[in-house]
Amino acid sequence: MKPRKETVITLLVMAGLWQISSLFLPEYLVPGIQALWPEFVKTLSDTSTYGHVVASMLRIVAAFTFSVVVGVSLGIWMGVSLRVERYVMPALQVLMGIPALSLILVAVIWFRGAEIRVFFVIVAIALPIMVLNTLDGIKGIPRELTEMLISFRPTLWQRVHMITLPGAMPSIIVGMKIALSFATRLAVFAELIGTTQGFGSALYSAFQTFNLTAVFVW
Repeated sequence: MKPRKETVITLLVMAGLWQISSLFLPEYLVPGIQALWPEFVKTLSDTSTYGHVVASMLRIVAAFTFSVVVGVSLGIWMGVSLRVERYVMPALQVLMGIPALSLILVAVIWFRGAEIRVFFVIVAIALPIMVLNTLDGIKGIPRELTEMLISFRPTLWQRVHMITLPGAMPSIIVGMKIALSFATRLAVFAELIGTTQGFGSALYSAFQTFNLTAVFVW
């Protein structure tokens, strides 16, 4: 799939503005492309880079997959049972009201292992998103379709399989996009503390050695 013309133009404009800014600001604040490009090539040629990439991707995929499976299942359960929704919704609202940074600090206090910390933080953010998007998708299904299917006296599985899940799928896909975006960014933040592999670990190592060009590259 070829990139659209508008996308290419936007990226070129952003690169141009960055380069112009580097002419008027100190290099440690805005390094120019002439400094970023060699560091980028150096990072790609370093074999340890791919270890960091794989470590972060595995953490994100594991936590994101868990959040999608559990979140969609719980959202469907809430969609077909008003009682379950009334009990679970307050907990979701409390969880979504907690800042991401606070969740990272709580994970550091609760868990010793870095892997479970990253998993906890991603799930705590992505799971409520998947639950609520699934529930919104179910509530958006036209009532006439639901009543028509109920008139045939389907089983619960048939109802979920034939109308609930397909009807909620557009909202579920939107939720997956949002949750994956948050999961990717939060994984980097969570990896800043106590990990030896991952984007966050590499970023923090570059910061500790005052290699600010590498910080921007990562």
